[in-house]
Amino acid sequence: MVQQCRRVLVADQSATNREELATLLQQAGMSVDLTEALALEDCLTKLKKARKHPFDLALVGSFSDVDQTEIPSKLAAFGDETVIVLIAEAPNPALFEKAVNSAIYDCLIAPVELQDIRRVIKRASIHKDPLPILIVDDTRVMRKVVMKVLNESEFSLAISEADSCDMAVSLCRKIPYYCSFLDLNIRVQDGLETARKILKLQPQMSYRSDVDQQCRYER
Repeated sequence: MVQQCRRVLVADQSATNREELATLLQQAGMSVDLTEALALEDCLTKLKKARKHPFDLALVGSFSDVDQTEIPSKLAAFGDETVIVLIAEAPNPALFEKAVNSAIYDCLIAPVELQDIRRVIKRASIHKDPLPILIVDDTRVMRKVVMKVLNESEFSLAISEADSCDMAVSLCRKIPYYCSFLDLNIRVQDGLETARKILKLQPQMSYRSDVDQQCRYER
């Protein structure tokens, strides 16, 4: 399924590397508004100019005139608005450490694999697309408490509520949820059995229980 069009900046002095990254983005099913930068200064200029409408994702490789360990600090100012991923030719602990301290989302090792691109695309999408979330609890007050906490997060959320296990399973037949918050002690029905049914319908879903010690079960 093709993702919503994303603004992506690919910065690398190598035309071959830029082309390979563009190909991976297409293979990942991503509709891309692609901008290229051939030098680090060009990359920084484009990020600055895009401040009012930031890039969703920036894939930043290497440049012969720049020590790559110096790049994270130069990109740090843009890490809150753009998911920035560095691409190194080889493992570099000094680069990784500086990236962590500079709001860089990740460092990938070339050659970049399709699964890595899919992962960073998903991360870039979290801030843009509402995440469908399911709250399952038979107590209205508890549902509202969980909802209040979720709504204070930095993410855009589309929250559904279910006051029974049957309703939760019915919703999961129709809506592909990102994650579910389920009360395992829900009355009338078995919350753990409901969790199994939900995960059978949607095995991709992240699951969080309010009773951690009961979360260990076989899907």
